[in-house]
Amino acid sequence: MATDMRKTHSYLKGLAETRARAAGAILRHEQQKTELETLLSQLEADLERYRGLHITVCRRIADSKADLESSDRLIRKFDDRLNPEEIEPIQASKGRYGAYGSLRQALIDLLKEASPTALSTDQLARIVEINFDLDFASPLERINWMHNSVRGALKKMAGQGLVERLHDLISGGNTDFGRWHWVADTAMDLGALQQAADKAGLRVSKAKRRGRPSTKAESTG
Repeated sequence: MATDMRKTHSYLKGLAETRARAAGAILRHEQQKTELETLLSQLEADLERYRGLHITVCRRIADSKADLESSDRLIRKFDDRLNPEEIEPIQASKGRYGAYGSLRQALIDLLKEASPTALSTDQLARIVEINFDLDFASPLERINWMHNSVRGALKKMAGQGLVERLHDLISGGNTDFGRWHWVADTAMDLGALQQAADKAGLRVSKAKRRGRPSTKAESTG
């Protein structure tokens, strides 16, 4: 048998290599594009939430300024020798963090409202902090509250199957910006479906995992 001794032309070989590299680049960039679009969608949703929080805080500042100015006028009217500006502001109030049950319910409501979007520990803590109008004596006290109370409640709910972690667990690592996703409604819906099927006398079978063929041959009769 005669052997084809012809060699691929160097020009054609170069074109083939260029095309292969371009095809690989397209696949890589398409994946990057998809990932960035997902991130942009999350950021847009996050931005909308932060705008809402910003509006709330600005309204509270305006209300507090109105109260301050009114108080100053009344104090000076009572005794014009008094200077209201010498009164020290009250910033932190011990025990204002709210009960555990209130925090847990707030986290549940926030995750349900955001579903199917996930929220980070930091986002959840900031929203709860503003919604509850919490005071902290120092930044460290706020960090401890976020670690112990907020993240602790989220971890417990994850153990109960109510929420799903969308971040890796790293021993000793920082998971403050880990994201959490509400999943309990899906499980409840499946349970309700099973109950309805049982009540109707229907048998519901779980779908087989893809890639695992059935071990029993089905009858054709």
